[in-house]
Amino acid sequence: FTGSEVCFWDDTIDIINLAISIEGVGWSSHDLFVMLIMQSIFGNWDRSLGSRPLMSSRLSHTLSSNNLVNISLLFLTFYSDTGLWGIYLISENLTEIDDLVFFTL
Repeated sequence: FTGSEVCFWDDTIDIINLAISIEGVGWSSHDLFVMLIMQSIFGNWDRSLGSRPLMSSRLSHTLSSNNLVNISLLFLTFYSDTGLWGIYLISENLTEIDDLVFFTL
């Protein structure tokens, strides 16, 4: 696994798409189901669903109550010997990207 950063900047777009991930586990790992449970504990959130006061996840509640994100989706990608565990964020709040990353990490 080799970490990397890829950035594309376009000032004509009024929205940010951001993915943050770390090395996860592979298909053959005994921790596969643990990672799936962690994904469901953190959960996903979408501003259009209107469930802001009913957040079970502290992360979802913090991001939504501070109006930092429109959509947050946790993802797991498995390969034979490794994987990725991360979050995909979509936000229109371009002035507080640092806060978005801070609260997410």
